[in-house]
Amino acid sequence: MRKTLIPIIIVLVFLFVGLPQVFFVIDERELAIVTRFGAFQKEYTEPGLKVKTPIIDNVQRFDKRLLRIDASPTSLLTKDKKNLVIDDHEIIETDLEQIDTNTNFVKVDISNTNQVLEVAEGVDAIINLSVLRTDRKIAFDVNMKGNLNMMLAAEKFKISRVINTGPHFQVAGPTYENYDSEITPDIPPQPGVNLYAITKALGQEICRVYTENNPHIYLQTLLFYNFYNDSLTLGGERNVGKPPQEVGTDLTPFSIRWEDAAEAIKKALEISLDNLPTRLENYFIFADLPHGKFSNKKAKEQLGWQPKYNLKDLWSR
Repeated sequence: MRKTLIPIIIVLVFLFVGLPQVFFVIDERELAIVTRFGAFQKEYTEPGLKVKTPIIDNVQRFDKRLLRIDASPTSLLTKDKKNLVIDDHEIIETDLEQIDTNTNFVKVDISNTNQVLEVAEGVDAIINLSVLRTDRKIAFDVNMKGNLNMMLAAEKFKISRVINTGPHFQVAGPTYENYDSEITPDIPPQPGVNLYAITKALGQEICRVYTENNPHIYLQTLLFYNFYNDSLTLGGERNVGKPPQEVGTDLTPFSIRWEDAAEAIKKALEISLDNLPTRLENYFIFADLPHGKFSNKKAKEQLGWQPKYNLKDLWSR
């Protein structure tokens, strides 16, 4: 009897422990991606029983339902937990996952054309803050297909104002690193081969083509280098316990505070489209820096934007 029980117990242990390592179920409300050591392997959009390689494969699930939540559009909580007051604008905020916000929120996958079109109907401006830096497939889906869906919405619903955002190097890549000063946002784009830079640059080209072929669209692109975070400063929590030679190594003088970045977006949202020199305008949104390597002069002159923080502690050490 005992000899019979042993194999039964082994089988039961395998069923309860081993099977979940091989099989997983996707229901009709989900989509999933499988990564292996951080690299994308496969995407699952249909429900059912799926198979993965034990131990080395990781499954990430996403809710693909479009959920609407009513809230009062009063203020927007920025990434560093600062409240940005929204004056005279009704904001619809979207993301792939539920986020803590006081604005109207809609759950949207920017790579899903139908979801983007549904949420964009009836709006008078689109602000694209989406970003994906690492995974090759998802970077293309977010940074390129997401831009395509945004422009399809602007075309279909006659949305005139489109504000796109991205890193400075989707325009000023490694080729321009040796330039000392006055690099403007209107230089010929040379993003290089960095995955993040090139997918954002190609997404920007999609925006350009759609703008040129739709006379009602005005595209403003705000370009950033790095966002200042108090935790990165010499006395900040990110540097606590670091060896002296490593303190401050993740800081860059080419930064901007979240508050100044938000103000630039607000200026782009409120400027009269008739006051824009062309229907395609790029702006560097940087703090005032003494060397002037990246010029923010155009944003000041055209948008009336003025950074409040010069981040002196980043470039005076």
